Amino acid sequence: MLFTLEFLPLGHDHSDEDDCASHAVRVSVRGSLDLEDASEAGLLLRTLADGGARRVALNLEQLDYIDSTGIGAIIRAKKDLSARGGDLVLLNVPPNIKDIFELVNLKGFVRSFYDDDEALRHLAASLPGSDPFPDKP
Repeated sequence: MLFTLEFLPLGHDHSDEDDCASHAVRVSVRGSLDLEDASEAGLLLRTLADGGARRVALNLEQLDYIDSTGIGAIIRAKKDLSARGGDLVLLNVPPNIKDIFELVNLKGFVRSFYDDDEALRHLAASLPGSDPFPDKP
């Protein structure tokens, strides 16, 4: 499994560029989230949260397979970020993975998006005192 991290600004006001709260972290996952790899994913997501990241977009576009341990890692990360005043959303869930998420009713717990800007607007909406990206005319 391979992870790629990107820090994305959540609004137009960047008074402190070093502040994790004004950015979302897009974590792209390639490969599988299964018994062997879910602990790595969980460790990465906990480390991001411990480091101050509060808004995470988990990009699953290149995810080939997920099992219950991978789903558990996503659920734990969502609960951890929510408890810290943050959020986790899913991006670009492939059809075969979406079918699994529907079976376990994950979509009722974690929001899913297929448009990066829409996901960022959703994450930015929870920023205290921030003006999120305005709607496009």
